[in-house]
Amino acid sequence: METPATANDPPPDKMTENIRKHMKTHFETPGAPQVESLHDLAAGLNKKGAAQLFYQICVLTSQGFLKVEQKKPFGDILISKGAKM
Repeated sequence: METPATANDPPPDKMTENIRKHMKTHFETPGAPQVESLHDLAAGLNKKGAAQLFYQICVLTSQGFLKVEQKKPFGDILISKGAKM
């Protein structure tokens, strides 16, 4: 079942850009970890928010801004800076 978009939801391309900027700022912050856990990033989000975050991480990975690694099936997804970031 698909939920309709609400007025509070930014368009997908705007959301992707916002997440890209946030991740870029994070990875460029001195002393910040260079690998982030999707589990930690999604903490506190509802199912819809977590799904949107996962999708946007996939989009940014396919565009070369992020790299992801999952060491075992159903395990945490680790996110790091991609070549274009």
